[in-house]
Amino acid sequence: METARFFLLIVLLLVAAYTDVAHRKIYNWLTFPIIGLGLGLAGGETVLNDNWGHFMPIILSLAISLVIYLIPFFLGWIGGGDLKLMVAISCLQGASPFGAGFMMHSIFNITLVGAVMAILLLIWKGTLLKGVAGSFKLLVHPMANKEEEQVLTIPYGIAISIGTFLTIFNLL
Repeated sequence: METARFFLLIVLLLVAAYTDVAHRKIYNWLTFPIIGLGLGLAGGETVLNDNWGHFMPIILSLAISLVIYLIPFFLGWIGGGDLKLMVAISCLQGASPFGAGFMMHSIFNITLVGAVMAILLLIWKGTLLKGVAGSFKLLVHPMANKEEEQVLTIPYGIAISIGTFLTIFNLL
């Protein structure tokens, strides 16, 4: 089962990264089936082994992902596809030997990759100081940049994919 989960995770990350760059969207046709498969695999293992030890780590991983990513989603900082991608990753890897630890490592790596991407974009656009000032403004007033005309965005699915790959390579 671990091999199936690992293969599904690799496919999920590659396709999500591609669609986020190409179309600036992470599609439901990608995330929902993976969420269902991840929950189904864990449920099947739970029934076959008569042990909730396969299902509870997924619930914990889901809770961690939702608690951390629902706030930026509701503030409009990330999209729904990004949130669903994190839920799909939780459903696949929550039952892995690393469980919730995998998600915590992934979230840390994803945040670092996203920050580096944002800084590089600001440098490329020549607006680093304005971007840093805007970031501090967001810490005080989370909805502050909504009224500005042009807000730079990054395809966060790339940060999620790269950060998760870094976690995989780090934990192997």
